[in-house]
Amino acid sequence: NIRKGREDNNCGHRFRRSSVVTPRYSLTGTPDGLLPSANEHMPELPVVQPKAPKILCITHADHPSPIKYPSRINEGEQASWGDVLVQMKRRLAWTENGFEMTVLDADELTTSILNEEAGKADIFFFVSLGRNSTANEMIASYTQAIPTGVCLGCSPDMDQISRLDYQPASAFGSGGG
Repeated sequence: NIRKGREDNNCGHRFRRSSVVTPRYSLTGTPDGLLPSANEHMPELPVVQPKAPKILCITHADHPSPIKYPSRINEGEQASWGDVLVQMKRRLAWTENGFEMTVLDADELTTSILNEEAGKADIFFFVSLGRNSTANEMIASYTQAIPTGVCLGCSPDMDQISRLDYQPASAFGSGGG
């Protein structure tokens, strides 16, 4: 059942290619005893539901991003950061069940909203916040418990709060790891 010829794999290495794969184990047990037979009790393992990420995004929604609108909308015009993040939110929600992303406009930010949303977030993403030290200090203060986040195009003080708390990607249900 196994073809005995050797074939080249285009890298100069030779390997054997099998035309028929024979299973080593049956469903009712194995001769070498590596798998339990059907009569043996298998302990039930708990089912762990992966946690979908919750992302908090803060930007000045009307600030232009480096991304241009598609030709069918406003050809050649730059999309605002608010539009870009809302579109990302929609796309990611389509592909990942349970995914949550909150997009807040920095110009309309209140301490109560920030406190509520920061308390639910696993990740933060701040973009184009500028140099308003009062607003930036408030944002940094309320989000200090969020383990992972990135600041882009913000003040040097805000860029310094970017951090990564390593967690396997499988903890968020992406299937990676």
